[in-house]
Amino acid sequence: MRERASLLVLASTSQQDQESHLIEVSPSLRLHVTLAKDSGPNGSLFAYSVWNGSVMLARYLDSNPTLVQGKRVIEFGAAGALPSLIALVHECEFAMITDYPDQRLLDAIRTSLKDVRNEPWLGLGREEGGGEGESRVGVQSHLWGSDCGRLMRAGGDRSHVDKGEGKRRKRNQDEADKADREGESTEGEEAAAVTAVPVAYDVALVGECLWLHDQHSNLLCSLFQTLRPGGIALVCFAHHVPGCEERDLRFFTLATQRQRYGGRGEEEEEGWFVVTKIGEERMGYMHREGTMVTQFLYELEKRVGEKGKVEEESR
Repeated sequence: MRERASLLVLASTSQQDQESHLIEVSPSLRLHVTLAKDSGPNGSLFAYSVWNGSVMLARYLDSNPTLVQGKRVIEFGAAGALPSLIALVHECEFAMITDYPDQRLLDAIRTSLKDVRNEPWLGLGREEGGGEGESRVGVQSHLWGSDCGRLMRAGGDRSHVDKGEGKRRKRNQDEADKADREGESTEGEEAAAVTAVPVAYDVALVGECLWLHDQHSNLLCSLFQTLRPGGIALVCFAHHVPGCEERDLRFFTLATQRQRYGGRGEEEEEGWFVVTKIGEERMGYMHREGTMVTQFLYELEKRVGEKGKVEEESR
């Protein structure tokens, strides 16, 4: 088992309700990550630090770039979105970055994407949007277990949309994004849905979410809805609450069980996940200086259909 420091923060700056940190992923790769300060009407968002799970995921992707090159990637509970930034560095086809519907979180992610100091790795002022010169990244709020339709339509196949229609779709998507931030619905959201074909994701990223035990089923539902058959989820975590280790691991037991998945407005589909432990390493614990913690990395592969038949065919 390897042992290493959690992350190297080279510099930090603070402005209004955001803090920017220069993070060293490897000696040759340093990114400025903006985080939302931990305050506001929703209480603690646990997004004020770059968690070890995100660091381990980012380093794993940096060491295995073919996992994301040319792939559609989605991250859940992103906070600082470091793994998604690494997916963009290694030329993923499209990255959808999601987190809890709080404007401070989404704004912090967008600040990292547009940070000119990240230009050598991400390109200048990475923008969301569509139309001419489709963007390779999107940022949306998402409650686990809710409808994933908008997530699937983002960055999807729009080859049937002409330039004029593309510009109209861009305006409609802007309206939908504004409504998403304000918790409303608009005609633009419906129009945007018509002009984009839903496309599943190849890779999902989840860092430090398993301590939310009452959300395991909802998180699995969102993973199942957004991944293509055979797509994988990379899940990195540590045991943060003493005595709850078994409750953390129940996530994987639940994932292997064949069940029917489907969100609001979505047709249910039966399936399960094949769970594989990739590895573990000791890292400096972010909440207690001088303390080490074991970080775990697992892979979940989506399967659909009749469980026994699919397993037999895959041998």
